[in-house]
Amino acid sequence: MNTCATAADALAFVREHGVVLASAKASAPSLSEAIAGQPIRGSWWAHPKGRCIYAILRAVTESEQVLVFRLINGKITLVHCRLWPSLARLAGRFAPEQLAQVREEHTASGRHVSHEVPFPQWVPAGVIEEANALSDQDALAAGAWLPPSRSQAKKVRPAGPSRWPRHRDAQALHRAGSLQQAAPFGGCSSCRTLERRGRENILSSPDTDKVFTGSIPKLYEECLVPLIFEPYAADLVNRVASRSLARVLEIAAGTGVVTRKLASALPQSVSIVATDLNQPMLDMACEVGTKRPVEWRQADAMRLPFEDSAFDAVVCQFGVMFFPDKAKAFSEVRRVLTSEGVFIFNVWDRIEENEFAHTVSTALESLFPEDPPRFMARTPHGYCDLAAIARDLKTGGFGSSPHISTVAARSRATSSRVAAIAYCQGTPLRGEIEARGKSRLGEATDVAAAAIARRFGPGPVDGKTQAHVVTVEC
Repeated sequence: MNTCATAADALAFVREHGVVLASAKASAPSLSEAIAGQPIRGSWWAHPKGRCIYAILRAVTESEQVLVFRLINGKITLVHCRLWPSLARLAGRFAPEQLAQVREEHTASGRHVSHEVPFPQWVPAGVIEEANALSDQDALAAGAWLPPSRSQAKKVRPAGPSRWPRHRDAQALHRAGSLQQAAPFGGCSSCRTLERRGRENILSSPDTDKVFTGSIPKLYEECLVPLIFEPYAADLVNRVASRSLARVLEIAAGTGVVTRKLASALPQSVSIVATDLNQPMLDMACEVGTKRPVEWRQADAMRLPFEDSAFDAVVCQFGVMFFPDKAKAFSEVRRVLTSEGVFIFNVWDRIEENEFAHTVSTALESLFPEDPPRFMARTPHGYCDLAAIARDLKTGGFGSSPHISTVAARSRATSSRVAAIAYCQGTPLRGEIEARGKSRLGEATDVAAAAIARRFGPGPVDGKTQAHVVTVEC
């Protein structure tokens, strides 16, 4: 069984099969098992790759190329955009519940809520046009669904909101694997439209910016932490350590550079909880270790698993840029802080003020002129508007104005190649490069190293970094 190691791999898997199940076992392929690379017995949460499965499933289900339904046996089913016209054309053959799009919402209180959008409210106009141009025979040939008729579906539909009609032809659905030959990606206008938007969806997707898996955590810790994170970690901890605290939460802790400094600087009486969305990053942090015990916990900053008013301080180093809804994440921080608590975090300034990152990004534009990887500018350096930060904090429930200071530092490496490896292989930029061809990672690293050497000279290199540090009281 092939393994979908990244969100880009998983999205390609959904595109290939057209219809897949998120995790259940039935006639369609299971995306969870494709990510795991093996059959899963029981819940995938208990699987060794459970955290990776969670992160990739979430990235795929949030992609513009995928809609989520309970199409097969009432289970979460992912349908790729190239089959939306066929699904719309064959709508009369499905029960209404099967065609309701499932949307997930993460509320400000931390609750996880599902909403259903009935057919045809979710159908884009272009898809309706394509559906109308299809005959039922064409739609069946493209989709190979052979669903039950509406009358059959009504006969088998049980009472209660949690059960659904069973798909009637598992073998035919399984044949959806041959769909790429009958209707290749880009063969319909809806797919072409998404593909035009799309090298950004597949190759440069914000969905994948949050995925730190594979060899990234180790290279991140060994190369990127000493290159750019150490001085800002010390600055952040100095701002926290001057306060009287009992319980501190760190979000987006990564491999633990701030956590280690907190454990050394704060009194033993101060408890420290360190969280990150990516379990592989926490695993690396645990492997490196801390001076004293710390509670490590996998958690999504968008819905923190803690009681209200649980912490005196929340700290976040270069993490808020990755939050899909900053105001919502800030509301979660505010919720878990006491009435006299403080939130201290930092964000990178614009990429032009960070010389190594800018040099690497510019070098990759020359290597991939048609679709340059834009991870660095889009995400790490994409949240530097101070007015926007203040506005998001206010929306998130912080009543006081933030104090924001701009801090410049130096980034140093023993060679240009060490710096290039840090950026190209120790961040999600790696996924963007490999999506353009796995064999091109080495080439991209070489190009980045050469560009750094041209700008900063051979041997040890030294470049400017700049960040904004934000302190806001409750």
